[in-house]
This record gives sequence, structure tokens and C-alpha cells, in this order.
Amino acid sequence: MKIDLRSGVDGKVGTLKGASERPFPYLIEISAIGHATESIKKVKRAILNVLPEKERGKISLSVQELRGHHGNPIFVAKANLKDPNLNKTLLERLAKELPEEEKGMLANEVGTYVDKNCNLYLRLDKQAAFT
Repeated sequence: MKIDLRSGVDGKVGTLKGASERPFPYLIEISAIGHATESIKKVKRAILNVLPEKERGKISLSVQELRGHHGNPIFVAKANLKDPNLNKTLLERLAKELPEEEKGMLANEVGTYVDKNCNLYLRLDKQAAFT
């Protein structure tokens, strides 16, 4: 399994302190980009493959149609996970299955991929996740 980490702003692992306390991560957004020649169904399946099998049927995926840098049609499929138990399970699964190099990168740079609201953003390598 391979992920690409998308930039956010500084954040800390633990609980977000302030006006309200939120668990970390409050929300995990998993996204994958597809091109016009790719199957939306397969890109969605790649996202679901990252999730625990028993939870896949409970997750709703959104698809947004966009234009690429050169005007080509692309789409972004996303899953937004707000359930603390599912988020914990997903992070445990990533910790178990990610290659050591990617785990180290995620651990060392997690603040870069977390926004001020304690949301974690992961962009999926759909080919690696589809297999």
C-alpha cells in the first residue's frame, strides 16, 4: 500500500486544545485522482481497499469532476472519515501495512498533513491500493 501525503498546516498528534477539544485525527480525508480514461468505480474501490473490510459498506464516497492543468477532464474521489474508532483502526492498519520508509515519513512530517482543525489528509496511490 502506498500513500502520498498532501500538505496541510502544522498540527500535533494527540488532542487539539482550544475552544473545543477534538481527538486526533478528527477527520481523515482519503482521496485519489482519476483521469478521463480511468474507471471511477475502480478508483472508488482503491479507496475502499484501504479501509477495514467490515467498515467499507458504511463509507460514502464523493466524486468531483474537475479540469487538469492542461484542461483535460479529471475527477477526485474522496472518503471523509469522522468516526474516532474507524480513524484509529485505519491508522493502526496503515502503521502495520505501510513500508518502513513511508511510516517514517508520515511520523516525521505528520504536522504537515494535518490542518488546524486536526484533520488528516491522505492522497492514495490508487494502483497500489487496488491490488
